[in-house]
Amino acid sequence: MASTGVYVTLENQDMLLRSPPKKQKILFDAVSCVCISDNELLLLKRNPQKSFPNLWGLPTGKVEEGESFGQAVVREVYEETGMLFSFEQFEYLEQFYIQNESMCFRYILYAIYLNERPEITLSANEHSEFVWIEFNTTKKYRLVPDLEECLQFAQQMLERKVSQLSLFPALENEVFVSSPKDDASIREESQFFLPNWQPYFEKEYSLVFGPPGAGKSTTLRAFTNLRKESGQHNESKIIHSSGSRLNRYIRQLFIEGKSELFFTFQIDALSMRLRHLHSARDGDLIEQGLISILAYSKALQRLGWISGDQYVTFYQTYALYEQLSPKPMRAIHFTAQPDELMQRIRARNRKHEVIGYGLDYLAEVRRGMYEASEELAPYVKVRMIDTTNLSRPATLKQFVELWDLDAASTK
Repeated sequence: MASTGVYVTLENQDMLLRSPPKKQKILFDAVSCVCISDNELLLLKRNPQKSFPNLWGLPTGKVEEGESFGQAVVREVYEETGMLFSFEQFEYLEQFYIQNESMCFRYILYAIYLNERPEITLSANEHSEFVWIEFNTTKKYRLVPDLEECLQFAQQMLERKVSQLSLFPALENEVFVSSPKDDASIREESQFFLPNWQPYFEKEYSLVFGPPGAGKSTTLRAFTNLRKESGQHNESKIIHSSGSRLNRYIRQLFIEGKSELFFTFQIDALSMRLRHLHSARDGDLIEQGLISILAYSKALQRLGWISGDQYVTFYQTYALYEQLSPKPMRAIHFTAQPDELMQRIRARNRKHEVIGYGLDYLAEVRRGMYEASEELAPYVKVRMIDTTNLSRPATLKQFVELWDLDAASTK
C-alpha cells in the first residue's frame, strides 16, 4: 500500500459509506471542497508523481493535529488553489467514510460559491492542471476513486438548497436561501453594538450538543452515574415541560402548524439557554447550550421557515449572548445519519417530533450542528461521536475515551 497525502493506493477496491464502519478504526480525517463559479465546479489534475497520477479531484487534504475541520478546509483550498477565504464562506455538505479491508478514513465535504472566478495558483508539488466544468460533464474526466458518487450527492444537496419549498404555506413567498457569507457579514455589520466585552459571569463547564436522537441525554446520564466525580449532567427540561411557554410553542409549531411562531420560539429559547448556563454549577456537563439554538436557526433559515431578516435579528442576538458567555473547557458533538435519528425519534414517541419532524428537517438540523460547531473552534477542540452504528454501551465507551483524552491533554 502506497500513500501520499489523503489518497491511498490500494490493492482492494474501496467503499464509500454514509455511516462509520462497525469494526474498523478511523485512521484520520480529510476535508474536501466543491468550488463553484457560474454553475461550474473546479477540478484539479494530480501530478504524475502523486498517488492516483493524472486523475482529477477536488482540493483535498488531511486534517492536521489540533485543527478543526473548518480550519483545515480553509488551509487546503488556499494551499492547492491560492484562493483564501474565511470559514464563514464555506458550506458544510456531508461526511463520508472511505473504507477497504486495510483502513478507513472520514471524508468531510464542503462547498463554496464564488461570485467572481478568481485566478488559480496551483501548488507545483500537488497538481499540474485545473479546469472549470459543469456537473453533468464529470464523466468525461478520469476522477479519483469515489469522487463521482460524492459529486452526485453534492449536486443533489446544492439543487435542493436553491429549490427547497417551505412545508408551511404561510412562509412560501418568503423562502430565504442562506449565503455562506451571511454570518460573517452580520457580525461585521453588528460591531457597533458588539464591543470587546468580557463574559459577565465566570463558569467552568463542558458542553455536549447535537441533533435530536443522537444519544446525548442517554449517554450523559450513564456517564455521570459512572463518573460522579466528573460533574453533573445539567439538562434544561423546560422545553419538554408541559405547560411551559416554550413547550406551548413546540406544540403550536409542530402539531398545529403555526409557523409564524418559529422566530419567537428561537429568540425565547436563546435567552433560556443563556439563563441555563448562568445558573449552572462549575464542572457541570451542559447539554445543548447557545450553539444548538444557532444550529436550529440555520436549519430553519435554509428550509424557509424563518425569513432572512428574522435570521439576521436572531444572529445579532446570538452573537451578543455568545460574547457575554464563558467558553466551555471541552465540547463533544454527537451526530448520526438522518434516517437513524428518525428511527430513534419514532421509538421515543414524543408527539410533536413524530408529527412534525421530517427527514429534511433532521438533515438540516444535523448540518446546522456541524456549521455551528465551528463557532467553538477558536476556543476549544470539538470532539465528535457518530452514533449511527453504535449501541448505547459502545457510545458510552467512546464518550469516556474522548473525555479522558481531553482530561489528559489539559494536565
